[in-house]
Amino acid sequence: MNYNIPDDLMNNVEKNLRKHVKNKMRRKNIYKATAAVILLLTILPASTLAFTKYSSSIQYKQEIDLARKNKNITEVNKTFKYNNVQFTIKEILADDTGIEVIYDVSDPKYSINKISFGDKDNKEFTKDLGYLGGYTLPDLNSTDKEKSFGICFNDNTANYIRNNPVSIKITNLVVSDKKSENIIDKVSSLINNGSNLNVDWTLKMQIPMQQVKVIPVNKEYSLDIGTLKINSFKVSIFKSILDYTFVPKDRNISGIHPLFSVRLGNEYVMDQGGGGAYNEDGSTTGTQSFDSIYYKDLNQIGIKLIGIQANYKSNNSNLYKIDKNNLPMEFDYNGEKFKITSTSQKGDFTEYTVEYNKTDRIYNELDFVFPGVNSSRLTNKRETIQFKDQNSRNSIYNSLEKAVPNLKNIEKQFGSFQAGAVGATVTTTSNKTEFSVSAVKNIIYNEDEVVIHK
Repeated sequence: MNYNIPDDLMNNVEKNLRKHVKNKMRRKNIYKATAAVILLLTILPASTLAFTKYSSSIQYKQEIDLARKNKNITEVNKTFKYNNVQFTIKEILADDTGIEVIYDVSDPKYSINKISFGDKDNKEFTKDLGYLGGYTLPDLNSTDKEKSFGICFNDNTANYIRNNPVSIKITNLVVSDKKSENIIDKVSSLINNGSNLNVDWTLKMQIPMQQVKVIPVNKEYSLDIGTLKINSFKVSIFKSILDYTFVPKDRNISGIHPLFSVRLGNEYVMDQGGGGAYNEDGSTTGTQSFDSIYYKDLNQIGIKLIGIQANYKSNNSNLYKIDKNNLPMEFDYNGEKFKITSTSQKGDFTEYTVEYNKTDRIYNELDFVFPGVNSSRLTNKRETIQFKDQNSRNSIYNSLEKAVPNLKNIEKQFGSFQAGAVGATVTTTSNKTEFSVSAVKNIIYNEDEVVIHK
């Protein structure tokens, strides 16, 4: 995912929550999943669609406006009613990466809240049928009458949609009363989407699909930690997607998140999100999304690798033992020294205080795993630290600053190349006094820019 509440609090809270969740996902073993988590995508049990919310009423607003201008959008104009509230499905925009449905609602307090997605016979797509995806909904506090929801899916479903009608079933609405001035209510409304406004509306139609252009890249980097390959750069109507594979040299690496500087023409853009899958053979496959260039006339696309966030897995056979009566205690994880300085009991939770050296560092931060834990939380205090290879890091960073104009903004996705945890609070419900450790290392690179053409 402040007593004087600013007007833009909800947007700021959601942005911060999203940033927090994205950073935590990158740090905490996101690559142990068996499939990619790409913004909205998740592994779905049975016939359940997972969903997320975005902070505006229209996702991909600029791309939708451009599609309208270029007459690349499908008009629907199908109306449904709930009591005196009228919902009009106006338009649909689709390509191989997803579907965006734009609708008007006569009372802006109401929004579409739950949907299902099925084939031509109204049979819901499931994981067993090759469906992998989710859907997005606008923030329930949106006051705009024009809103949208999106659907994500994999290649199997995209192939089906090209040749067959599909059914989108709307099953639930949500209504938001006057915005609360209570900060707890405001934050709660982001995650509480419960509603009893059940409906049974079905939109069945053949959806025209816009063409996604796949630009082969096939650039391979032989790095100190393994081999990273950029496979392709996809130009979608909604976003640009870079996909990669990584094979580690060190089997302790449980996944990576590469950081690229992408130049679209003369504009450097930031990664808008992405995810990866940690495969059984130890490799990682993943994607990163950037601004759409579908309607842009570009001569060049530049891709420059500037960093990798590497996740090092815990070794459960190497458990550290805490003697609560003999604190502080010093421990060593692969050469990274840290101390547990104190502990306290707070109800059902045990809280440990951790301190790190600020010099001679190897990793940016550690994570602590307690056996059989039901609930655990880690809060880091981060500062600029000195790494064992600090001179080399400084040299690479200084050269990067000259090559990448918006380096400071891009590196914020890692927190900072030169920052790390100097202290931490670990709160756990585990009654065990032993733990294992995993780690995160942010590595800086200054690889030559790969230039491709749209």
